Amino acid sequence: MAQPNEVVDLAVALFLTPVIVSGVRGFVSPARTLILAFVGCLLVALSATIAEGYLLYGLFNTLEHAMYAIAGLLAAAALVVAWRSPGAWRE
Repeated sequence: MAQPNEVVDLAVALFLTPVIVSGVRGFVSPARTLILAFVGCLLVALSATIAEGYLLYGLFNTLEHAMYAIAGLLAAAALVVAWRSPGAWRE
């Protein structure tokens, strides 16, 4: 069964996804694709969190944790790429 906070998390993510995607459209950075993939992985992970309560617990639980791990790697990669790209702010 889905917890109320899991449903709220997914609802907020679904609401913010178009905002993030439209904001990323203006980026010229090579990290743009990584950011979009990161958001996609988070949406899949949040959806799997809810789905695991209703069917195929083992599959959706594994999918959830794998997507969170991949999202973390994508976020780290996006930060590194953005930091190394020309025009990045540095001290």
